[in-house]
Amino acid sequence: MASTPVPDTNLILAVLKRGNGFMEGDGIKVWQPRQDFPVWRFTILLKRGNQIHPVDSDTVVKCGIIPQSTVLIFKNDRTLSSFFDFIRTRDLETQPDSHMQLKSKYCTTPQKFNEVMEKIREAAQCLRGSPFGALHFKPRHFDAPIPTSTFGILPGLQVPAALVLVLGVTTHGVALNIWRVRNGDYELLLRKVPGDPNYGGAILAPVFSTNVSAHDASPLAALERIVGPDVSSWLLDDTRNQFVAKGKICFTHVHGPEYGEVQEGVPEFGRRYVFDALMPENRQVHEIGVEEGELVWLTFQQIERELFANRFSPVNGLVVLDFLLRYHILHNRVGWELLDEVVARMRYDSAGAQY
Repeated sequence: MASTPVPDTNLILAVLKRGNGFMEGDGIKVWQPRQDFPVWRFTILLKRGNQIHPVDSDTVVKCGIIPQSTVLIFKNDRTLSSFFDFIRTRDLETQPDSHMQLKSKYCTTPQKFNEVMEKIREAAQCLRGSPFGALHFKPRHFDAPIPTSTFGILPGLQVPAALVLVLGVTTHGVALNIWRVRNGDYELLLRKVPGDPNYGGAILAPVFSTNVSAHDASPLAALERIVGPDVSSWLLDDTRNQFVAKGKICFTHVHGPEYGEVQEGVPEFGRRYVFDALMPENRQVHEIGVEEGELVWLTFQQIERELFANRFSPVNGLVVLDFLLRYHILHNRVGWELLDEVVARMRYDSAGAQY
């Protein structure tokens, strides 16, 4: 089936867990063909208004099935469009209260698949009115120019920062996750930054993050600019599949209830693009160009503790949570109740997420 451009929707793909033919995230076995048939689970979270709905039986989508053979194809290409190309769903139900369920069955024809995907878009439309923005990605064309400026919208157009919120200008930012596997466990490289009392004294952030300027051809170009040409040549080498994820997340200002009423209802109109790079074994941290004393490798257990201790700003916390979800770390090692709690602490305001 041919891939189609991915709209900037409010669908949030919250990654996969390998299982034996049944889905058990909400305590219900949705489908069980046979025990020796390995499948992967995906979950879709939807927003309604300014609220994000975690995985639970009251709100939205349940589960879907992907055969083992398609997982092998999909393994190094985790874009939303590529993922949905391999989803085999049979039916979608839009309930009277505007919640929706995605049934876990096979879609035997491309025509049926397209019908189901159209129903998903229609249901999303009912939830938010108009969830689709002007930004589209075509699969595997991540360097295509996007409209942007230092603070927002058109190439060459500079918008004063003070007017960004007033005018509703869409800003674009980019962040890079640098990771490695050591002793069978994932470790994420983070930068220590000055604490911000508005965000619970956050002191951890991605190693590299920046705004996409009017002179950047794409989010990846902005990332290469801040990383520098020397480091880009070995850290951002896409020909060796060091990018597991490209342009994974788009969202606006994110915050939890612990940050107080002052932050409520004051969204930053923006999109953020998150990239992952595997640290080559023959390279050292000091070669990245950041003072070593500012950097720290954290395991997933440590990251989890830091998330709950509010050691990340809401935006950076979401980037880290996205990383844990996409690499199946939370699904594999902690219960769904904890995942729901983590997700529920971070609220999306006014824009969708895109994988």
